Amino acid sequence: MSIDIQSTAFAIPGTARSTPRATFGSIEAGRGIAALLVVLYHADRLATNPTYWHARAFGGAFIGGHAGVEFFFVLSGFIIAHVHARDIGRPDRLRRYVARRFDRVYPLYWLVLTGIITLTLLGLAVPSLRHVDAAVIARSYLLIGGDSHDGVLTVSWTLFHEILFYAAFAVLIVHRRAGIVVGALWLAAIVTCAVGASGGAGIIPAYVTSPLNLLFALGVVTQIAVRQRRVRYPWLWVALGLMAFVTLAAEEAFAGGLGETARNLLYGVASAAALGGVVSRERDRQFPVPAAMSVLGAASYSIYLIHYPALSIVARAMQRAGLIAAMPENVGFTLLCVVVVGLGVAVHYGVERPVMTWLRQFRRHRDLLLNRVTEIDGEKLQVMFAVR
Repeated sequence: MSIDIQSTAFAIPGTARSTPRATFGSIEAGRGIAALLVVLYHADRLATNPTYWHARAFGGAFIGGHAGVEFFFVLSGFIIAHVHARDIGRPDRLRRYVARRFDRVYPLYWLVLTGIITLTLLGLAVPSLRHVDAAVIARSYLLIGGDSHDGVLTVSWTLFHEILFYAAFAVLIVHRRAGIVVGALWLAAIVTCAVGASGGAGIIPAYVTSPLNLLFALGVVTQIAVRQRRVRYPWLWVALGLMAFVTLAAEEAFAGGLGETARNLLYGVASAAALGGVVSRERDRQFPVPAAMSVLGAASYSIYLIHYPALSIVARAMQRAGLIAAMPENVGFTLLCVVVVGLGVAVHYGVERPVMTWLRQFRRHRDLLLNRVTEIDGEKLQVMFAVR
């Protein structure tokens, strides 16, 4: 889920360039919570399988855990708007923006995707692995295509939305007015399709006009409100957001009267309220974030990418070891989630961080080399003109 699915060091737009970059521990914790919610949601669905416990863990308390995705989308809109606010209308910053977005999404995703494809080709019958053919593999690697849900890695559908949002924001960096026009047209297309006038059906991929994309815009609006200090009584907004989130989850578990689209958007509104409140509070007054939540936040992208196939693999291993039959569903469910989250953290420290470090070093050395070549070429030109 890319959360950006990503950086938590933000420069406060509108301040002097010498102002130290502020780090929001609450954002990091939020990423961890969002990833954990998605894990709990998928683990709950797996637990209902007759092959395993054939029952919902903890009475179906995690049926609304999919809202972690909605929170991720709001969070992504907030972070991109915050990190790249000074890049808007500056086309010279586009290369840096694209490089940062590419590094945060594709390298680890490609490694995980390649691993999943390899497992599939080896004939490992893991239920969570989808079919593979040339077209599906190509779309999966590019994260661009006609059907965001037709991918090898089940959770990759959210990354299709993420890349789409990154592309729209890139237009804003190239040209502010053009970006605003593109954004307005995109929002208009989403609203038009949502009310039933989907004239572009069959031409425009469904995920392009999905109402879920509105959550990115909601995150951007939240960032603007925080930046302009319009979020008063931040703890009240946090409380209202959390109460709305819990209420929606309860409604989904016990009533289910709301439509899916309405519920998803309301989850986004609740996420934005809580996010805006907690970041506004931390901006004015730092507060400690538990170390465990910081670790989960840092590892959230790794957890998100590997958790779906890992749930199937670990559950089958538990079944073969006799743990499924020996443990009550709540105990087994908890063990399953702890192991899968632990694997995600291990992937973060063992794979994601080394890869990101290597990419930073590679780009730094490449830029130094290019600068040196440019200096040498400049010196040669000066000599040539001097000789003439």
